[in-house]
Amino acid sequence: MNLERCFTVFPSLETPRLVLRALRQEDRLAIFQLFSSPEVVQYYDLTQFEALDQADHLIAALIRRYEQRQAIRWAITLRGGGDRLIGTCGFNLFDTCGHFGEIGYDLHPTFWGQGLITEAIAGVLRFGFREVALNRIEANVLPGNRASVRVLTKLGFKFEGLLRQRGYWANAYHDLEWYGLLRQEWEMI
Repeated sequence: MNLERCFTVFPSLETPRLVLRALRQEDRLAIFQLFSSPEVVQYYDLTQFEALDQADHLIAALIRRYEQRQAIRWAITLRGGGDRLIGTCGFNLFDTCGHFGEIGYDLHPTFWGQGLITEAIAGVLRFGFREVALNRIEANVLPGNRASVRVLTKLGFKFEGLLRQRGYWANAYHDLEWYGLLRQEWEMI
């Protein structure tokens, strides 16, 4: 596993329609608009944002996790779209002993249904398997989030089981559906 590829210089990723870049404090309004959307947070481990400083705290936390070499989160922007954040994606964690990472993603509802998150995650998978040399990439989904399941299965992820009450936020326990993709499976797609 080669995490130096992640943490030496923040990697920018490009796909046919997207540029994935580092989050910046200037993204605060777009982050606020993203996470103040009830549709976005419906299946998320965050409560709906009500104040702009919540966006500041989230950006700072994500940047701090990168600086501590724990995670990497990209801002999703449209190629030729003025560099405006429309969502985020990345690795929520890396396990160096097990050679795996866990991904997460979100996208503003204005851009749903266009295949953009599938394209972004395909770029993240390519980076994780080729550049970082992960053996496995995981994702967890709240039951009922069929759109996220479609993204994962389209990219080759397999349902591996239900983790009962695995998540805890908003003063409640939540079941999580677990999905995984192995490098050898990804290479055959």
